[in-house]
Amino acid sequence: MFAFPFIVAAQDLGNVTSFAEQLQSLVDILIPIVVALALLFFFWGLATFILAAGNEEKRKEGKKMMIWAVVALFIMAAVWGIIQLLANIFGVETGGTIETPRIN
Repeated sequence: MFAFPFIVAAQDLGNVTSFAEQLQSLVDILIPIVVALALLFFFWGLATFILAAGNEEKRKEGKKMMIWAVVALFIMAAVWGIIQLLANIFGVETGGTIETPRIN
C-alpha cells in the first residue's frame, strides 16, 4: 500500500533514489554508534563487576551486562560476516552508492 505511489509514478524514480540514499546514510551513521554503545555497555559491566568485589549481587549484574554486550557484538559481527559472504557468493559489490534502475 505504501509503495503504490511509487508504482503509479514509475517513470520518476527520483524519490526512490533519494530515499535509498538517505536510508544508506542513516545506516552508515547508526552502525558505528550501535557498536560503540555495545562496547560501552561491556566496559560498564566490567567496571561494575570489578568495583563490586564484596557485593555478590552487583557482581552478577556486571557479569550479566558483559555477557549481553558480548552477545550483541557477536550478533553484529556475524550479520556483517553473513552479508559479506552472500555478497561474495552472488558477486554483489558492497559499499559505495546505491544505483536504482531507471526507465528511459
